[in-house]
Amino acid sequence: MRYDFYIELVKKICLFCVFFFPFTFLQDAAGEEKDSLAPFQVKFILAFGEKGEQSGQFLQPNGLVVDQNGNIYVADTGNNRIQKFDNKGRLQSLIGGFGWASEQFQQPMDICSGNSLDFYIADMENNRIERYDKDLNWISSLYSNQALPENLQFVFPISSSMSIHGELFIVDSEYKRILKFNSRFEPAAIFGDFDWGQGALEKPAQIFVSRNDQVFVSDQDKHCIKVFDYFGNYLYDLGQNILSTPTGICSGYKDIIIVSDSGLDQILFFEKTGRLLYQFGSEGDKYGAFNNPGDVAFQQNSLYVADTSNNRIQIFKVNVIDSK
Repeated sequence: MRYDFYIELVKKICLFCVFFFPFTFLQDAAGEEKDSLAPFQVKFILAFGEKGEQSGQFLQPNGLVVDQNGNIYVADTGNNRIQKFDNKGRLQSLIGGFGWASEQFQQPMDICSGNSLDFYIADMENNRIERYDKDLNWISSLYSNQALPENLQFVFPISSSMSIHGELFIVDSEYKRILKFNSRFEPAAIFGDFDWGQGALEKPAQIFVSRNDQVFVSDQDKHCIKVFDYFGNYLYDLGQNILSTPTGICSGYKDIIIVSDSGLDQILFFEKTGRLLYQFGSEGDKYGAFNNPGDVAFQQNSLYVADTSNNRIQIFKVNVIDSK
């Protein structure tokens, strides 16, 4: 009798917990269900692209950005071009080809936009940032000013991000640092180089400047995201002891930080405090799996992933669950 009494008591406690302290069950794209307190679900929507040189195909797409209308701009790195797609993955236009003219590239590594009108491409081997409008018409080129001191120049830019104030931040892969340009595209500050203490970068990959003026830089050798304030002061590391080879960074619902990790072949969601909320993905070529994911973007509850070595773009819907 006493045994039956405890069994019934345990059942009642479990029912109480289910009704008053519910967990959110998240179905990841690979079909594995896992529990989390994070108030969202991630669902695979579609993928487009395949390996090749024809229009709409990719060769190691490394960067992407999505405008306010859901148009997807992809840095098709191996094909030395930029391709624009609508939100269904249908090709709209493209520019590029190998070279150093105004509409040619040598390893375009990343693309960013601050207003969905102007787009900035980190044209690594040409040592420049190329500026285009939303229809991929060339506007201008930004080069290092050789008349300035060396610490205000950049070599082999691999990523850039535009702040809400119209200032451009560039990852200088040669000197392993960040250069900040003002709204007139004049170099205004540098940070993250070898004498930056805990904020020194070893192998920076991509940069993201949030709407609340924090600067996030993925450091692949330090296996974390280095976080700085708007003036380049080091704040903290995000994802330490969790991330392997972080690449792309963006922000999602309620300033959640989303990171693609090419070493883990996963996408990870963090709170700004660094707490891991959710992760999904595995190595492979099925939908929801990844092979060296290079970049992420978030727009209108949709998550976009440059699945670099699978030569495709994957799109997921992030459904927010009202926790109230």
